[in-house]
Amino acid sequence: MSTRRLWSAGSLLLAAAAVVLAIVFAIAHFPNGLSVLVCLVLAVCAAWYGVRRRDPVRTVGLVVAALLV
Repeated sequence: MSTRRLWSAGSLLLAAAAVVLAIVFAIAHFPNGLSVLVCLVLAVCAAWYGVRRRDPVRTVGLVVAALLV
């Protein structure tokens, strides 16, 4: 397995763990926990948007995702 694939697999594993933890937090702290879940969903959408675009739009999307996390 190449190094790139290992890093990709690791990032996907960490993303899945973040989603699971956000869902657990949202359930445990119901009214306030929903904001954590919403921020995580928006961060995933912004990161996906940033990865799919080029140049300054990519930077903006990734910065927004980092701020939401």
